[in-house]
Amino acid sequence: MAQLLRVSWLFRQKIDVMNEQSNAPDSIEVVAPSLTMSELKFSDGTIVSLNANDIVVFVGPNNAGKSASLREIESHLGNNEPAQVIKEVKVRKVGSVTDVERAFNTHSHKSYPNGIGHYSGHGYNVQEMMVKNSWNGNLRAIRPFFCRRLKTESRIIDSNPAASFKVLTEAASSPIQQMYADSDVEERISGYFRSAFDQDLIVLKAGGNEIPLLVGKSVELLPGEDPTKRSYLERLVKQAFPLSKQGDGMRSFASVILEMLANQTPTLLLLDEPEAFLHPPQARVLGEILAREKSMRTQMFIATHSPDVLMGLLSSAPEQLRVVRLQRNGKINSVKELERELH
Repeated sequence: MAQLLRVSWLFRQKIDVMNEQSNAPDSIEVVAPSLTMSELKFSDGTIVSLNANDIVVFVGPNNAGKSASLREIESHLGNNEPAQVIKEVKVRKVGSVTDVERAFNTHSHKSYPNGIGHYSGHGYNVQEMMVKNSWNGNLRAIRPFFCRRLKTESRIIDSNPAASFKVLTEAASSPIQQMYADSDVEERISGYFRSAFDQDLIVLKAGGNEIPLLVGKSVELLPGEDPTKRSYLERLVKQAFPLSKQGDGMRSFASVILEMLANQTPTLLLLDEPEAFLHPPQARVLGEILAREKSMRTQMFIATHSPDVLMGLLSSAPEQLRVVRLQRNGKINSVKELERELH
């Protein structure tokens, strides 16, 4: 922790965040909807006001309330359960009901069980009628569409094979499906994975019920081949191996960058101990990726013990970085935002 406190960063610069929007041909304004936090009130009474694109890093000793803060931020979006660390939040909503419905139609698989419209995707399944009701009221039903919490305990299996889907008629509803459908996304993710492990991360397009990821060296396509050809697949599986059989560090790293680069909908990302299972150089690379790839309409909260993650964040996005130190005194969590160079 002393090492964390020696990290220096710039005075943060207030940024007026412009909502990503475009004009449709009929001049109707189209807004990418978002949910972020505008204010957190902690148990000691401290209020922290936030910009929509901040990267908020919780640091402090064990049992100070870092991981609990992530859980409670998520819970405040509709659960209304008692909170110990963050007593109150103010939520910033951008976009209209029409914008939200358009986003669900774009990014979700839509089905009609028993004649009732349902949207399903990565971690959510919600009735069509609930989208409108939730945006104007309790956010719990649509929370997973906008908010993702990456838990330490499940991160190793979060990059396990995804279910197959109909690429031409169904929207990709998980990061691996998005990687399968978009070769540019696959190339970017593989490039970052290579920077940490000197290995490519490759989608195996062999058909079947699952879409697995492989780790190894990419195989060049021969004339007349594509990634589904038997000749290519046979060469690939001889020198690349299932990610699910690799070490915890590789699997955890892959899970995080998949969420960052291939999951299109969340505007509130909650990441607990991204350094778990990683060596320090890989933790720093991951911090750099998190800061570099975060959308300007996305707010990120990170709980960490790692100066390497913090230095990676600092090197890529010092103007967005907010560092909040937590300490626990009985039932009260003392909060201090660190704003200038510490010695």
